[in-house]
Amino acid sequence: MKLDASELKIQLTEHMQEAAEFLLPNGQEIDLQWTCGSVKGEPGQSLKIELHGGKAGLWKDFADDTGGDIIKLWQLVRNVGFKTALMEISHFLQDRNKLKPNSKVDPVPKAKPAAPGNGTGSQIVACWHYNDPKSGELLG
Repeated sequence: MKLDASELKIQLTEHMQEAAEFLLPNGQEIDLQWTCGSVKGEPGQSLKIELHGGKAGLWKDFADDTGGDIIKLWQLVRNVGFKTALMEISHFLQDRNKLKPNSKVDPVPKAKPAAPGNGTGSQIVACWHYNDPKSGELLG
């Protein structure tokens, strides 16, 4: 699945209030901005995220003079790389009610060792299990 950062950013800014509450649940809305202490999420008013209009999703932390767009904020708050942030944002947009603030989405399937042989005389050297990120159900 190809994740288009520009499209995801547009979609996410349409749900900025929910995204801000998800990322920084200790914050609060003041004057059409979501405010909190920093990307660590503590209460305060140093970090401000624009919730509406053409600047929705832009943020600035006035205590340390950092800022950027909503994808960069997602990366910092969730402590993930760019690709993982896009994957998490995609899941958030698909099902905003089920993704919890401390949940992690692992976009890379984990390799699990298989049994030493497969009964045909050849040895299995690797086996991958693909799980649905929402339900955890084994896909194949």
